[in-house]
Amino acid sequence: MNFLSNINIMNFPLWKQWVNNLPWSRKWFVFLILMRPIIDNFYYLKEKSPFYSPLYIVGVLTPVFIIFTFVFNKPRHLTFTRTDFLFFTWSFFLCFNCSFLLFNYPSLEMLGHVLKILTPMYLFLYLRYFIRSKNDLVKILQTGVYAAIIPAGILLYEVFFSPIKVGYSRGIKRIWGGYGDVTNYAVYSLLTLLIIGYFLLLPKRKIFYSKEILKVILIVVLCFLTLLMVAHASSYAVLIALGCLFFWYNMKLKRKRGLIILLVIVIFSSGFFKDIYKERISPLLSREMIIIKGEGEIESIAHGRGRRWFPRVERFFSLPMTGYFIGAPVANIEGSSILWTGNPHNDYLRILFLTGLFGLFSYLLILRRIFLSSTQLPIPERFLVFGSLLVVLFYSVATNTMLYNSLLYILLTIFAYSCLPRLNKVDEKYSKPIYKLFCPLNRVSSGKISLSATYKKPSSISFE
Repeated sequence: MNFLSNINIMNFPLWKQWVNNLPWSRKWFVFLILMRPIIDNFYYLKEKSPFYSPLYIVGVLTPVFIIFTFVFNKPRHLTFTRTDFLFFTWSFFLCFNCSFLLFNYPSLEMLGHVLKILTPMYLFLYLRYFIRSKNDLVKILQTGVYAAIIPAGILLYEVFFSPIKVGYSRGIKRIWGGYGDVTNYAVYSLLTLLIIGYFLLLPKRKIFYSKEILKVILIVVLCFLTLLMVAHASSYAVLIALGCLFFWYNMKLKRKRGLIILLVIVIFSSGFFKDIYKERISPLLSREMIIIKGEGEIESIAHGRGRRWFPRVERFFSLPMTGYFIGAPVANIEGSSILWTGNPHNDYLRILFLTGLFGLFSYLLILRRIFLSSTQLPIPERFLVFGSLLVVLFYSVATNTMLYNSLLYILLTIFAYSCLPRLNKVDEKYSKPIYKLFCPLNRVSSGKISLSATYKKPSSISFE
């Protein structure tokens, strides 16, 4: 019996059967997750031409596929929750400001930039259609683990043979393959750890099987090796937060297997921790420690990102009132383009500049709503949702979380699952039906179209 097989987890034949049974309106997204780590390795082709870049091509085709999905397939009934309302509110501010960007700066490059900005909006909308049960969630998570095999293989090649690309940060050697930056390696590692942690918290028929436990330990050790090689401070913060959350829920459930794995990792790493901290972690924190002691400039915080943050914040609040409430693109005054063309390496500031105070407030309310609505979930799913929120909250301080598609594919899947009506007990009495996405018509049958005055929960949606 497979260690993770109580609800058919990490069972490749059953996963393959699930994929084969999916209609093409859903199957293409599974292939997209699997192909993403390969596509991301061609990041630098965009410098030659957008037409040569797989990233640009996929960026354009993804919304096209989503539109085709809703146009040529009968959308299922959905229940409108508060999370959906807040997400659509934030999406309004995104679309409103992006329309100004396209109007004022019409170009192919700006179109690609706008499509990238709008990815969370149309991806979440699609995943609300895709995710219908716990089995869908589990299979997508399983797909995410399979996709992580590709960056793991590339990393091992770089470690044992020849680095594809090497960079240095504060004197630390870092490798990142053909990816745009080291965060890609870290993202796949942390998502794998989050998914494996969720699987370990699920109820099993047996405590553990030695062969399967060794496989899980091997995966976890490989993820830790990846994080050490990338030397990324934000990823270390996320790792510590996820580790604490996993330990807490293991204690609540009294799950021996998770504690055993955590104990093995701690024992294994304790002998190397001093050298690891000295060589890979301490240099990352040296500048921050100097600032804390009052001996350095505050602008040097977060690996010098403060030099990007403070001037942009000052410029933002010098905009007209419409600019800092609704978004800088609406103001469109001279010199304000730096707020959306430059990379602040902080997603909170990026969203603030792009959608204004109203947009940032809506975004934070989405995260709060997901947290509150997930407190009613079973502990394994609660760990999954809370862990995803921690990834977003910590990463957004020093990276642009909502622009990493490999991260969004998994995180938005988890958030979409938390919106399923029978799970979202907090919202049930406030929920209203969405009859059809992009279409007010509710029922299409035998070639006749008719409006439905009442809503019935569809029997085709299963909740496990």
